[in-house]
Amino acid sequence: MTRSLILFLFFMSMTNSLMAKELPYDPKANAKQQLAQAQLAAKQQDKLLLIAFGANWCPDCIALDKAISRGQLAELIKTHFVTVKVDIGRWDNNMDIVKEYGNPVKKGIPSIVVTSADNKVLFATKGGQLATARRMGSENFYSFFTSLSKLKTQTTTGAEAQSKAVQEL
Repeated sequence: MTRSLILFLFFMSMTNSLMAKELPYDPKANAKQQLAQAQLAAKQQDKLLLIAFGANWCPDCIALDKAISRGQLAELIKTHFVTVKVDIGRWDNNMDIVKEYGNPVKKGIPSIVVTSADNKVLFATKGGQLATARRMGSENFYSFFTSLSKLKTQTTTGAEAQSKAVQEL
């Protein structure tokens, strides 16, 4: 009986610690307000705005979040972007925002949109480019986001810049 109770308590504590784990996408967040604040911060800091669309049930979304939150890539992101994460649930949350940015989630999540500080779309993953984020590897992520970080200073057209970033995947 004591052994069963100990095992039960052990498993309960493990469950609680797993539930306490912070997830990257907040389904209860006011995404419109977060976007407005991020746009203001991007203007003030002279940075690009990186909008990440995803969901906590999606392993590739979790992989992307981990990649952009660690190491050398995290520094690159912090230097060039103001980031906001928008939860889309099971394609039933914040879909009005998704539509505002041309439905970048149509072919899979995670999806990203990069805008100028004045909300001009410079890049969007409309082809599911990040839908296999678990298999991308840190070098591919770094190369991809390095290319995107140059959108602010490039004089190429949006289509040329987007093509270059996608080729680097």
